[in-house]
Amino acid sequence: MSGFQIRNDIGATVFAILSGISALFLTAWVFSPGGCAGPKDPPITPIPLSSEDTSGLHKKLAEAKASLTAESERRAELAGELRLSRADAAKLGALKAEFEAKSATLSEANAALKAKLNAGAPEAGKLSALQAQLADFKTSSADLNIKIDQLSAEKASLTKKLAAATAAAAAAKATAPMPAPKVDTGKLDALKAETEKLKKQLADEKKACAKSKAAMAGANEKLKKEIEKLKQQIDEALYGEKLKAAADLPALDFPFLINEPIQLDGKVRPVFIELRGMEDTPEALEKVYATLSKDGNTNALHRVPFDSGSAEVTPAEVTRLNELLKGSPKGARFLVVGYASTDGDAKSNHELSSKRASNVAAQVAGIPGVDKNGVQAVYFGQTKRFNANYLSPNRVVEVWRVK
Repeated sequence: MSGFQIRNDIGATVFAILSGISALFLTAWVFSPGGCAGPKDPPITPIPLSSEDTSGLHKKLAEAKASLTAESERRAELAGELRLSRADAAKLGALKAEFEAKSATLSEANAALKAKLNAGAPEAGKLSALQAQLADFKTSSADLNIKIDQLSAEKASLTKKLAAATAAAAAAKATAPMPAPKVDTGKLDALKAETEKLKKQLADEKKACAKSKAAMAGANEKLKKEIEKLKQQIDEALYGEKLKAAADLPALDFPFLINEPIQLDGKVRPVFIELRGMEDTPEALEKVYATLSKDGNTNALHRVPFDSGSAEVTPAEVTRLNELLKGSPKGARFLVVGYASTDGDAKSNHELSSKRASNVAAQVAGIPGVDKNGVQAVYFGQTKRFNANYLSPNRVVEVWRVK
């Protein structure tokens, strides 16, 4: 309806504009020469005008021209508006025709719909019946859901009872005594006899093995003695009278001290025999040093000096020993030889030289990297081999290392 109202307003506007234009043309016609003015007026005699009148007329003429121009412009605008209004009126007519056509179509559709409704009355009855059936089905479905829930609860209860019964059966099975297996007594007796036979055989083998071990141990001990005897014979063949002289020593009990040459390590035994059997002179000592050190593996590393009648190793000498021996190769053996000067009693000097050798050996064995089991000490008593004219150079302990 608002669309129609707008179009009516446009029509009224167009009508008003047309009315105004018609009145304008009518007025122009009335005042035109061929209008209501009637016949032609008689000629008028011109009246002379002053300059002021002329100016006023010119002014009025200019105003009239301006008014005419404004009127022409206004008329042009009105003509444009009129043209627009006519286009709108045409559109309005088209819309009105379209509306009437659609109204007719709508009326026809309403009539067809009424006819279909009148013809479909039986179908409406069927629809009502279907709706009733649907309501019944919904009610039955609700009842069925209730029954399903009840059955689910019963199933859960039965499952729980079944689980409990299964657990009880498993527990009863675990605690119930197993039935006694059927045993083939003949095979069992045969197996027992075979087992006893194997046990006896094993016991006999153990006894034989123990007897063999005992015999082997005895043979090994005998072999060791024979080896030591052979070593001694070899040493006697190599060194002869020197070894006999070296064996003529009193037995003393001090740490690291060796009383029997046969107890010396095989690496240091040649050093002991050469030193013990040499002549007691500086010249002989020099020759022995050259002989022992020619292989490059045997060295007289240091001589530790002592005061007269003393066996104490001074702190300075302890430091010196550490400096000389801390880098000794693995597996090296050490022979520590103690001496005393010729002043005093020979027996006392044997004991003094043994104490000096034992104390120095203890220091050597305590140096990091030195195998204490590879350190052995011997004592030679009084000597002049380090200096034949002065006593103090002979109050020493030699430290030999054999790689």
